[in-house]
Amino acid sequence: MKQEKKFYFEDELWQRIEAYQFDKPGDAFPFSAKLMKETGWDEAFTQKATEEYRRFTYLSCTSPKGASPSEIVDEVWHLHLLYTTEYWGTFCKDVLRRDLHHHPSRGGPDERTKHDKWYRNTVEQYEKIFGAMPPEDCWPPPVPGTIKPEPIAVKPGYFGSLYSKWTWLLLLPIIIIFVSTGQLNPFHIPGPLFLVFYISLAATTICTVLGALQMKERLLEKILQRQLRQYRQYETAYLKGDENITLLLLSDLMNSNIITATDVGYEIDQVAAVTYHHPMAAALADYHSNNITTTVLNNMAGEVLCDIQNKYREVVYEFGSWSNQKLLPAMVVLTGILRMMQGIHNGKPIGFLFGLTILFLPACHVIFSATQIEYTIKYAQKQNPENCQHNIAIEGLSIIAIMGVWMGESQRNYPRGTDGGSGCSGGGGCSGGGGYGGGCGGCGGCS
Repeated sequence: MKQEKKFYFEDELWQRIEAYQFDKPGDAFPFSAKLMKETGWDEAFTQKATEEYRRFTYLSCTSPKGASPSEIVDEVWHLHLLYTTEYWGTFCKDVLRRDLHHHPSRGGPDERTKHDKWYRNTVEQYEKIFGAMPPEDCWPPPVPGTIKPEPIAVKPGYFGSLYSKWTWLLLLPIIIIFVSTGQLNPFHIPGPLFLVFYISLAATTICTVLGALQMKERLLEKILQRQLRQYRQYETAYLKGDENITLLLLSDLMNSNIITATDVGYEIDQVAAVTYHHPMAAALADYHSNNITTTVLNNMAGEVLCDIQNKYREVVYEFGSWSNQKLLPAMVVLTGILRMMQGIHNGKPIGFLFGLTILFLPACHVIFSATQIEYTIKYAQKQNPENCQHNIAIEGLSIIAIMGVWMGESQRNYPRGTDGGSGCSGGGGCSGGGGYGGGCGGCGGCS
């Protein structure tokens, strides 16, 4: 049986790291005071940087290839290494229970490229493990790279299984009629009692669906925490049902002056693209020319859309196949219709029951709408408040300039690949390089 994955705070390793004290009782010049003196940081930032160092050491020990520190984190690590007996004899031996070595960078462009990628992976792994982006004052945003979203696997029938915790409510109407009449068949009870049964059935159905919806929203919150920074607003727009993802992608590029329309296509500001957080930025920065045709730009946007579709393929499918949510209200309506047919056949009045059934139909409409992921995502997205629906009506020439690309994209069917990219695979064992890792290239590998 596959073991359920634990949260980081349930991990004994993290509990040991969290309990470790950098400032020892009785020290006249404790670790934090020495760190403040050498870096010039104030007390609050020193404490924050030290806590981020804790998280870095956890990532280093749990990620497959270690982790790469930021410059701030590397400063804390450098000082900790100077306390050799404490670092190796206590922290590594008793807390981490493994050696955490600091490997300096060898320098050069190839080393920088490799370390930049490791740093990006570390930041993505941080977000995946700790459920939030790292603070930018301790972890500067990495240069956007070509890492793609990682597909999210969803167990078949998982969303539908949420009903199992609420279906007991549906027994209440049966219990009511059994206690009142001794009957279990609602079609054998008098009309007034059936109205009581029908009202209770409708109410418990609504409560059951709403309870499951709340669980679905919480699940979506966890899913949204796995969004990569440069993909976040486009993934959310996709989940909300926005069909014009390409228009949104290209609008952002033009409004940020990464691309500029020309008579023959577009001109790329490749220098600005290097540091711009956008799914297409890395491809534009590496393009062999600073001029690009509409067709090539169109293909780049299509690849981004495919990556997003691949990531959420199983999520969207499972939401769409969540039949229980539609079945329950349909059962209520069908019960009312059958009782009305019975009443007409027996010459009984059906006005009240007809009215109750009509009143229940708006609730059915809301419930049916809620089976769509784009409906629920509006309420589940509490951690990522960015406005993904750009007000493109006031963008003027930017939108006019890219309409040709968007129209071309909307007429194409992009193939959905099976490889969603490596995503959050963890940083690897060496320095953050350049502006991210420490000056000597600080490492995150465990050995």
